Amino acid sequence: MNGKIQISDGNIENYTAKEAMKQVVDTMNSKAVQAIKVITSEGEENSEEQRLFVKMFVRFLHKNQGSVFLLAESEKRLSELQEYLENEHCGIQVVGTIALEEGGVSNDMILNHINGVETDCIIAALPKEIQEEFVASYRTALDAKIWLGIGTHLKMKQEKWGIEAIKQFFVRHLLKK
Repeated sequence: MNGKIQISDGNIENYTAKEAMKQVVDTMNSKAVQAIKVITSEGEENSEEQRLFVKMFVRFLHKNQGSVFLLAESEKRLSELQEYLENEHCGIQVVGTIALEEGGVSNDMILNHINGVETDCIIAALPKEIQEEFVASYRTALDAKIWLGIGTHLKMKQEKWGIEAIKQFFVRHLLKK
């Protein structure tokens, strides 16, 4: 896998999405929130394995009738996440959403909102620093099993058509030789 997935204090590097998913399922039985961070860097191309892991994880939640809470840096990113879930995982239960750009949203308000809706998973599209600070401060107070941090650079789905997809095809297949 290009990039890595971090589960709580351990890293999963060079695992397939399926192997990473097995690790996640094994850790879900603990009482404390398990923080999963799909680590990408700005300007770094998202690996197909990272996208596949997120897709498998959301499918797992849907299959097990899990509920999700969406937390994003902006309204735009929040709507992208909602659109992805509606189009790719129709029927998954989104129990709450918060965009941090709404202004005046304190960490305590976020915590109360999340705990008030009884969610299984928090999908957070936040900058690394904000995510890490929030999880470190409120990990024991959060009433959720999983915190899935996807950062701000992970694209939930790859564009199938368009100039970028065509460029990638040519770069990968024609310029390889």
